[in-house]
Amino acid sequence: LLFYLLVYTVMNTGAFAVVITVGNQSEGRLLIDDYKGFGWRQPAIGVFMTIFLLSLAGFPGTGGFVAKVYLLQAAADAQLWTLAITLVLTTLLSYYYYLKVAWYMWMENASSRVENETIFTPVTLRLALVVGVGILLLTGVFPGPLLDFAASSVEGLHAVVSAAGSH
Repeated sequence: LLFYLLVYTVMNTGAFAVVITVGNQSEGRLLIDDYKGFGWRQPAIGVFMTIFLLSLAGFPGTGGFVAKVYLLQAAADAQLWTLAITLVLTTLLSYYYYLKVAWYMWMENASSRVENETIFTPVTLRLALVVGVGILLLTGVFPGPLLDFAASSVEGLHAVVSAAGSH
């Protein structure tokens, strides 16, 4: 659960950072049509958003996939079959929503309204997006260190709770 929470936080923070960028730090450009051709107009940010979306969907090679596998395994180990089936079904359903945005970014032509608009992306935001994507790809391929950290955190928490309970 701790692993999933960290990965989920990175995925959502990154995706919403791109949404804020596309929205030009306002509540403008929040429609799906505003993403038409975005990947070609802003390739780096488009690739970052695509990776965030794929990880949110749970595609292999991303931290989102590993996190969902561990959640599924935990549900199965606890024999919570309804929860496990719900996780699988909602993951499949989420493919439609996440991949739809990616489709619009890369496969649809930009509308004339947004085609010539410039999107300013501060260097600090680009750096944060690179770090976020790096975390998702590293945890997708090498989840061990973060899983070990999460396990040791749970053990430490368990020790604190046990010590508090014995007083």
